[in-house]
Amino acid sequence: MAINYSAPRIAARNIVTTPSNFDVNALLGLRSSPYSGLQQVGGQNLYYGDGGFYESYSPSPVRYYTTGPFGTTSYWSSGPGGMFGGSPSYHPIFGYSGGYQRSGGDAAGTIRRDGQAFKPYTGNIPTGFVETDEGKYEPSMAYLYSRSQPQVTAQPNRMFTNVSGYTPASGSLLSNAPVGNSYGAGQYLSSGSGLLGGGFNFGTPSGRTAA
Repeated sequence: MAINYSAPRIAARNIVTTPSNFDVNALLGLRSSPYSGLQQVGGQNLYYGDGGFYESYSPSPVRYYTTGPFGTTSYWSSGPGGMFGGSPSYHPIFGYSGGYQRSGGDAAGTIRRDGQAFKPYTGNIPTGFVETDEGKYEPSMAYLYSRSQPQVTAQPNRMFTNVSGYTPASGSLLSNAPVGNSYGAGQYLSSGSGLLGGGFNFGTPSGRTAA
């Protein structure tokens, strides 16, 4: 009977899984919000819309004030029943009349959606977005492509699992090799649990004893 000494040829396998939902918003961490035209980023106070990122805030009331010669501050009464009413007159070069300055009110770049004020976000831009030449932000195609690819899980090649003496736990062909009166390489190749699985006698030559 011919004996085949070659290891079994078993090709490595890859298990490929495709994302069940290819959702761009999910890949970017965007979710719907109660504000028209804006999407919320995760669970943060951060919103994306019109190519920009914003955070909601409450503007402080507008006040006009002057500082006197002794450090005293005087405020312009801008309420409906105020002494002067309205606000100080404003000149684009000389500013407010009477040396008044303005505090509070909307931050620069404020937008409003459904009665809520939002100011431009100045922190780190979330992963998955790139800045355009116009200073806007848009989803990164490279990021979306990388995140949308099938997830591949490599499976180990089992070509040695049928070789006697190999156990995956030990990872060694020799870990379970027999120990006995075999001589030299014969201790790994002889019958029983040897690597060739039996049928051969590589024991100690006649008239000799094992070293």
